[in-house]
Amino acid sequence: MSFTVADDRGRVTVAEKGQTYKVTVLDAGAILLEPAEVLTRAELALRLDPAFADQVADSVAHPERLVPHRRRSPRQTRG
Repeated sequence: MSFTVADDRGRVTVAEKGQTYKVTVLDAGAILLEPAEVLTRAELALRLDPAFADQVADSVAHPERLVPHRRRSPRQTRG
């Protein structure tokens, strides 16, 4: 078990910056924070698509078939 003290604005630090949590308010005002990963509907649809999963697995199994990215226009230099 660990304890923390709130700052002068009533805040406490609980994790690394940018961590997402699912927040559940329990009886007597207790708050349960559970680490969470949030996906957009599009990301979820891709992860659940068997054809996409097969394509990723094939790419991992055969990296020699990957096509390198080619820049369409020359890189601009800032000067």
